[in-house]
Amino acid sequence: MMSMIYLTIASILLVISFLEVAMRRTRKLPESISALVYALPKKWQWVWIVWMLAVSFTTMIPVIEVLSLKDAEVLGFVTLTSLVFVSVMPLTQEKKMHCPLAVIAGIASQMCVVLICPWWLLLWIVMAGIIGVVAFFKSAFALINDSEEVPVILDGKGVLLAEGICYVTMIGSVLTKLIL
Repeated sequence: MMSMIYLTIASILLVISFLEVAMRRTRKLPESISALVYALPKKWQWVWIVWMLAVSFTTMIPVIEVLSLKDAEVLGFVTLTSLVFVSVMPLTQEKKMHCPLAVIAGIASQMCVVLICPWWLLLWIVMAGIIGVVAFFKSAFALINDSEEVPVILDGKGVLLAEGICYVTMIGSVLTKLIL
């Protein structure tokens, strides 16, 4: 069990460190995790693939371990397989499959959360609430200022937010199960 906790911590450190490097380089938040590949110089973009694979395996091995206790590890393998294909596709000619596979990985990851610790799915409600509050205040501000422009709510960061919630719910649910 401890080794699964260490793998999960390694995943968290990998995600934080690479996001830090990419955001320092571009001076902004990316639109998605996949967009991070373009924050690197062309000759170093393969590093993103290695990083994404490392994050996928360090995240999903503990998830698959926990799911195996419920005879549902196939769901973890679906998530992992989708993430592996997503990892290599941004730099290939076969980009049209990247987004559908990313969506499959996202949905499968949340199905894993349902089986591991469904309480973590409440994070989606928190996200919806935050978006609602932001939308309300932006709309109110636009009305006060007689603006005819529709306020932009997530400024193109909706995919990154959804990916982040998928990741946090996965990590949170697996750590909850491993620690408690």
